[in-house]
Amino acid sequence: MPKATNQYYEDEKAKWDSLVDAHYAQHPEKLLLRPEQDFYSYVRTDKVASAYPGTKDFFGDIRGKRLLEYGCGSGMTASLLAKAGADVTAFDISEKSVATTQLRAQLNNLPNLHAQVGVGEELPFPDASFDLAFGRAVLHHLDVDLAGPELLRVLKPGGKALFIEPLGMNPVLTYVRNHVPYPDKNPVGDDRPLTYAEINKWGAATATSITTKSISLA
Repeated sequence: MPKATNQYYEDEKAKWDSLVDAHYAQHPEKLLLRPEQDFYSYVRTDKVASAYPGTKDFFGDIRGKRLLEYGCGSGMTASLLAKAGADVTAFDISEKSVATTQLRAQLNNLPNLHAQVGVGEELPFPDASFDLAFGRAVLHHLDVDLAGPELLRVLKPGGKALFIEPLGMNPVLTYVRNHVPYPDKNPVGDDRPLTYAEINKWGAATATSITTKSISLA
C-alpha cells in the first residue's frame, strides 16, 4: 500500500479509536439492541430512513446471504443486518471499533456477525466470498484504484454492492461540514466527500454498471 495511504490510515485509526472510547468504553449498555430491532425496522423509522435510502428494496431478502460491511464502526448497522438474518462479516481500520463490534455481537447473541481489522485496499477475504456489500460514508476514505478491484474480487458473480456517501458538489454542505458544529458530528479528517467524477471512477474500477441516486436533506 502506498506510504501516503498508510499515514492517512494511521491518522484515521487514531480518530476512530478515540471516538469509540468516548462513546462506548464506559457505557456498554449502549450496544444492546431492543428486542424488536433489526435492519428492516431500523430503516423504516423516520429518524434514519433518509440515511439509508433504497437499501431495503435494493438488497431484498438478506436472510442467509453473505454480506460484507465496509467500515463497521461500533457495529450498529452490522448487528442490525445480522439480526435480520444475513451472515455478516464486518471490517474496520480501528481495532477498538472492531472490538466494540465483537462485543455488540456477543451481547446481542449474534453468532452470525464476525468482525476483523482490515482496509478496503487489501481485503483479507478469498475471491467470490460475498453475495452483498454495504457501506455508509466509507468510499471517500479509500483509494479507488486499489479498493475498486478488491470489491469486485470478493463479490460473487451477480453480487451487489450498495454504498451511501456524502457528496462534495454542494458548496453550502461543504461549508457546513468544514466549519459548522452540530449534534453527533464526527471530527473532520483528511478525507473529502465524493464527486460524480469519482463515483464514475468507482464504476470503471469495478468494471461494472453503477447507479446513483442523490438524496436531498432539505
